[in-house]
Amino acid sequence: MILVYTKNNLNTAVSLCLDNKRFRVIIACKSNDERNIIIGEIKEYVQEKPGVSRIIIGRDRFEIQFENGSLLKVILASSNSRGCKANLVLYSSWIDKEIIDYVLYPMQASYIP
Repeated sequence: MILVYTKNNLNTAVSLCLDNKRFRVIIACKSNDERNIIIGEIKEYVQEKPGVSRIIIGRDRFEIQFENGSLLKVILASSNSRGCKANLVLYSSWIDKEIIDYVLYPMQASYIP
């Protein structure tokens, strides 16, 4: 499934990660500034959630690992982002349609429990 990033969809993504084993979520951003804003929103939201195992923050990396093996990852959307797979992809409304069609849509994977 692929959806536009909103706070409501973030809530849905975190709930899916908490409720399903090995669920994968990718949040795609257009720029580093947008990525930093979204990371701030995510950190604020998940800090109070039980079930979060680890938050990994690096220069080019942000991941939340859950105790049940689920993963939420924030990436910059570009042609270099190919190869990731996720059950749910959230993307910024500022991302070009070409990137959505040729990079983000192929990231979708079916969920197999």
